[in-house]
This record gives sequence, C-alpha cells and structure tokens, in this order.
Amino acid sequence: MIDRMPLFALVALGGAGGALVRFGLVEGVGRPSAVVLALNVGGSLLVGWLSGAGLGDPRHPHHARWHLLAVGFGGGLTTFATFAVDVADRIDGGDPAAIVILVATVVGCVGVALVGHRLGQGRRR
Repeated sequence: MIDRMPLFALVALGGAGGALVRFGLVEGVGRPSAVVLALNVGGSLLVGWLSGAGLGDPRHPHHARWHLLAVGFGGGLTTFATFAVDVADRIDGGDPAAIVILVATVVGCVGVALVGHRLGQGRRR
C-alpha cells in the first residue's frame, strides 16, 4: 500500500508524525538542549541507517519508504532551527556551554549518521 501512495503524501504523513513526536518530547520535558540534541542525533542515526540500507536509491524496491521515514519522519523529528536558535541565544548570553552544544550536535549527528549508514549497509549484505 505504501508503495502506491504519492510521494508528497508519504513525506507529509511522515513529517507530521516526526513533528508530533518532537513536539511531544520538547513540550513534555521543556525545551532543554539535551532533548534537541537527542532528537537530532536520533534522527541522524535513523536517516543514516535508511541510507545505508539503500532506501535512498530510487531503484530500491522500497524506495517509497525513504520518503515516509527519512525525508518525512526524520525531517520532522530533527530540528536544525531550534538547535541554531538555542546556540545563538547561548552565545549572545555569554554561555560557554554554547560551544559544547554546537560541537556535540554537529560531531554527534555526523558520527551517528555514519554509524547508521554502516549498520544499514551490513543489513544489505
């Protein structure tokens, strides 16, 4: 059924789901940097894994799931803008933790995306 849905509908459905999960976690815990970091790292791991598994390749038999899970859900779950504003506010306020959050997010997200990608590649073999 998923493979027959229009791609824009899959992105919208996945994006709504990811955004609702993000909203629930941020609102439930407050808006601490740790929640935003966890969301961005978790989303990077998910998208990296899906990429490594080959779902991003249009020739993959389940390519439509890429749009639902990676583009939609992963895109809605992660939040670069909230991260950027949080770091900018901290820098503006002279908070030295801003640099730690900046580096942890960038290095952490790229690192887990790579780990996820390799795990996904292992699944293909």
